[in-house]
Amino acid sequence: MPVQLALLARKATGKITRIYSHLAPFTHAKAWLKKNYPDVPLITVVSTSEAARKAHEEPGTAAIAGLHAAQLYRLQIVRDDVGAEVANQTTFFVVGQPLKKKLRPTHTTIIFETAHKPGSLYRVLHALARHQLNLTKIVSRPIPGKFSEYRFMIEFQGTPSQPVFNKALKSLNHCTHRCSVLGSYPVIKLEKLVPGKLLS
Repeated sequence: MPVQLALLARKATGKITRIYSHLAPFTHAKAWLKKNYPDVPLITVVSTSEAARKAHEEPGTAAIAGLHAAQLYRLQIVRDDVGAEVANQTTFFVVGQPLKKKLRPTHTTIIFETAHKPGSLYRVLHALARHQLNLTKIVSRPIPGKFSEYRFMIEFQGTPSQPVFNKALKSLNHCTHRCSVLGSYPVIKLEKLVPGKLLS
């Protein structure tokens, strides 16, 4: 889902003495903040919701959060294009009780490690491409205790019901260490979330 960040405050005009937000929005909007609020202290909190709550309670402060937070915390929108020059998208996983009508899985996520040498990751990506499995996300995380070595999580379009899926998995077993399938699930793209309106 595309994320639109906004600068929110109790009053749309007036001096801003502090800006609250989560680390991720601060990182995303770094260039925008440097240009528009170079001397205002940036205070990191645990979530954008917490930032909006503080902006509501503390006069003269603002928060960087999603547009929906303006309605939830009775804030005014100072700017609604914070960091708009950089693409911003996020993924949510919906958890809960099983649905009465199950959605058909469309994507799969695997996690693996590779040999720490040139071409190791390329062989994994090549195996997916060779079997026509379209990559939609790749994330790397350092392996604890192993300097400069990484564990990878890859999401692609495909499920175990497809013959090419199992063929690709066999190929991956030859070029990875500890390759595991985390699961298959439906992915729905939300183009826009309307503030104050729940999706059905």
